[in-house]
Amino acid sequence: MTIPLCTLIIEDSEDDVILLTRALRLGGYDADVLRVETPEDMQAALLSETWDIIISDYSMPRFSGLAALALMKELQLEIPFIIVSGTIGEALAVEAMRSGAHDYLMKDNLARLIPAIERELHEAKIREERRQREQEIEAIASISTHLREAVTHMDMLEILQAQLQNLVNVEAVAFLLKDMQEDFLQVELASGRWENWQGQTIHLHEGVTGAVIQSQTIYVNPNLHDDQLFAHPELISDAQSAVCVPLITHEEAIGAFWVGRASQKFTDNEVRVLSAASNIAANALQRARILETLEQRVIERTAELQALNDRLTELDKLKSKFVSDVSHELRTPVTSLAVYLDLLKTGSMDKQRQYIEILQNQVTRLSNLVENILDLSRLEADVAKPMEPIQFNDVVLDVVLDLTPVAERRGLQFTYILEPQLARIEGNYDQLIEVITNLVGNAINYTMEGHVQVKTCAANGMIEFVVEDTGLGIGRADLPHLFERFYRGQRVGQSTIPGTGLGLSIVREIVEQHNGSIRVESEEGVGSRFIVEFPAMVSG
Repeated sequence: MTIPLCTLIIEDSEDDVILLTRALRLGGYDADVLRVETPEDMQAALLSETWDIIISDYSMPRFSGLAALALMKELQLEIPFIIVSGTIGEALAVEAMRSGAHDYLMKDNLARLIPAIERELHEAKIREERRQREQEIEAIASISTHLREAVTHMDMLEILQAQLQNLVNVEAVAFLLKDMQEDFLQVELASGRWENWQGQTIHLHEGVTGAVIQSQTIYVNPNLHDDQLFAHPELISDAQSAVCVPLITHEEAIGAFWVGRASQKFTDNEVRVLSAASNIAANALQRARILETLEQRVIERTAELQALNDRLTELDKLKSKFVSDVSHELRTPVTSLAVYLDLLKTGSMDKQRQYIEILQNQVTRLSNLVENILDLSRLEADVAKPMEPIQFNDVVLDVVLDLTPVAERRGLQFTYILEPQLARIEGNYDQLIEVITNLVGNAINYTMEGHVQVKTCAANGMIEFVVEDTGLGIGRADLPHLFERFYRGQRVGQSTIPGTGLGLSIVREIVEQHNGSIRVESEEGVGSRFIVEFPAMVSG
């Protein structure tokens, strides 16, 4: 089998070209020969074709072997160059070799031609492989140097994009990385003809990229439009020749990158350069992403600890305030008890009944305060109360019937509207009684005249409980603090209406433990409207 050999012969003698061609063919080469004899013709040939070997006469009327050799060097080409001459002497031959010729021989000794060509083709192959290895090493060194400057994995991707464009002269680049939690690939950086890939996601097992990642093998296609496996053909654009390289670290593919250009197919050397680049890029990207994840976790954990510290600080302040408030609230009835007990001993006998009544009131106030504090303590300790399905209307009705005489004694119009067929709620009867009693009792206590109305209804999967009154109302400045412990508001605090300032705090705690919510609408001098919502139980 003959070996193809593109041969450029620089010779002014047609007969000598015939002899050279015959020698090549006898040596087993299918020589595709072009003869030139001027610098202009040689330059045109070198720029238009790729040559395996150049054979040149040493001396010609309008040209010379040394001039031809200089022209090849000027064009920065590395082609085996053999001088074949009938007149060259030893001194001239040495000069030719020093100028860059690879061998020389005499025309009357063409038997050396084939061994010389074989040797020089082999040496040229070794030189090309060495050059390719040097290019790969240079590419790796360049990428490594630039990657050291990167801070985040996105910085690395931008560096890799620029390096790949320079190394293999591509017109389109796209990097796809596996999500660290989910089963899909995200295009994190795309440029050039594939800029429209940016932000696209594909399933890990989808299309060419998925196949490359699963098989961990490089994909090379000189005509991408012909590949039916490509997941999104509308994104190919006019890039035709393409390579997809997996990014593999510790035997795991963390993603892949694509490079493409409009026409020229990728050489084996370019594919090797891309493969070498992927090895160093994959490790660098994986380290960067792990560090970013750790940094993010550190930031999140720091924020959590800061929030916890802030909460503990706030709780410490609340504890101090609570102790202070309890001390203050206890001091008043205790002082009154001491004063009136002394009056019982030393005061007028006809006022003893009045003193005893006051003492009873203070004892009741003290008892209520202690009980409310204990209630709050139990709620904060999150002592689980038994929960069961409860018909909410029944609880409301129990409170309404109990407080109706109180409202009537105050001359109030007291009404209730209970929506029938309400769904049940999951709750604790005693705690729900306390919520309803507190809200309805407050409405009665703070309404001097007019009416108090209680309603239940169902809306959006919730059971709604509403207490409306035409009482004192709540000032705008008081509303934000209404559910704070011991807070009674400016007008209420100045009134003679009894209370500890803990009732609404207890109500809110109980409502929240029942996965409910409470809000208030009020206008000073007009009245208030408290709305409580509990999740309804799903029937069946």
